[in-house]
Amino acid sequence: MTVLQTGGETAVGMACGVMKAMKNIPEGERQTARYAAIDIGSNTVQLLLAEVCGGRIVERQNEIRTTRLGAGNAPGLLSVTAIRLTAQAVAEYMEKIRQYGASRTRIIATSAVRDAANRELLLSEIRLAAPEAPAVEVVSGKQEAALSFRGAHASLEFPLEWPVVDVGGASSELIFWQNGQADGVSADVGAVRVMRSGWSRAETAQRLHAVFDGRGKSPVVIGVGGTITTAAGLLQGLTAYDRARIEGQELSLDGLASLLQQLTAHPRAARCSLSPLLEKRGEIIVEGLWIWLTILAIVGAERVVVTGGGLLDGAVMELVTTDNCVVF
Repeated sequence: MTVLQTGGETAVGMACGVMKAMKNIPEGERQTARYAAIDIGSNTVQLLLAEVCGGRIVERQNEIRTTRLGAGNAPGLLSVTAIRLTAQAVAEYMEKIRQYGASRTRIIATSAVRDAANRELLLSEIRLAAPEAPAVEVVSGKQEAALSFRGAHASLEFPLEWPVVDVGGASSELIFWQNGQADGVSADVGAVRVMRSGWSRAETAQRLHAVFDGRGKSPVVIGVGGTITTAAGLLQGLTAYDRARIEGQELSLDGLASLLQQLTAHPRAARCSLSPLLEKRGEIIVEGLWIWLTILAIVGAERVVVTGGGLLDGAVMELVTTDNCVVF
């Protein structure tokens, strides 16, 4: 999709040794362990199969299913169809985890589930579809933010004064490193929620300002989540998600604004056919980019450094910590 390529977007060359980590570990210390994590989000259900060595993820396998759990017609309720699709995805992922031989597994549910009045129906469906699965952890906004920061830093080396921004389907997180720990706040403003609620850009911005104003400033932020990784792929002209290609890519404020303008020119239904990257995200990409531009304005940032790391990586690294490995 060459129309969406924008000049000036570069890889910053700061990618952590995730892909090359094994080369940096002495041969005699290369004892590995396998872990797994599932992220039940508002737009997708994602799986991470991770091989960990020396406190780092050295090999990974990822899968993603779009179930639109947070896109139900009734506010505050998960649709029955999305619940069944999500439970089915978890069951299929658990079989892959069994075949992979993971020693420990976590299942994390975020904003759409924690806000849903009928979340017990989802949890019950998951228990029926995947009785061998561990209990689903419905995390708070602060927990979600901490996991995102930890996962981003596990994937990409960056100065701790740079905050992490995670724009999801139902919520967005802004996380600074303060007093030796990730200190994040979550706003109930995500790409799917904005679309389903019909909020204007002004109302969306107002809701973000109400939560994020005064949290801190930074010229650079670390970008996590499907909107920003999709934007990175589009701006490179990719036709399929390639984590190695987008890891550490630097996006400018002007580049994101230009991309938003180009996508807004197309009707919502037509955006899905503009690029294979937009097949499952075209309906919400404009809302996601507007959230991103608003948060960058609030923080005073001109650049975003993108990472494919995030909540899933953070969830795995917490398992590694409890297994007494040395990590971040």
